[in-house]
Amino acid sequence: IASIYFEDSAGACTSFTGDGNSISFSPSIDAPEVTAFGDNTRQFLAGGLRTYELSMDGFVNMPTGAACVALGIINSASGVTLMTYGPAGSTSGSQKFMACVVMTEFTYDNPVDGPITFSLTVQPRSGSLTASTW
Repeated sequence: IASIYFEDSAGACTSFTGDGNSISFSPSIDAPEVTAFGDNTRQFLAGGLRTYELSMDGFVNMPTGAACVALGIINSASGVTLMTYGPAGSTSGSQKFMACVVMTEFTYDNPVDGPITFSLTVQPRSGSLTASTW
């Protein structure tokens, strides 16, 4: 089971793992063209520009669950938070990713015939995505 944590506005690390039911993590590299006049071969920026997006869906667990913390993050002055994500969980030796992110989207869905759910999306804010182990 994946593990995901975000810092709340007070700097406390909050687990979103128990409220989530889907995580999509999409790292990518853009390779902008940098061909100069007179070159006879197309040139691209070496190493490219790295980015990623993480989206998560889950169930609302009031009043202290992940959705409440996420709403506080996106309503804060900056929307910036520290994210720690372990695709295979948080057992010792498992891979984890850490980054300073900005929450770019947060949605509540309140259907008449089902549970209240949330979805959120984060993107890089500053620095790089750091890979290490728990």
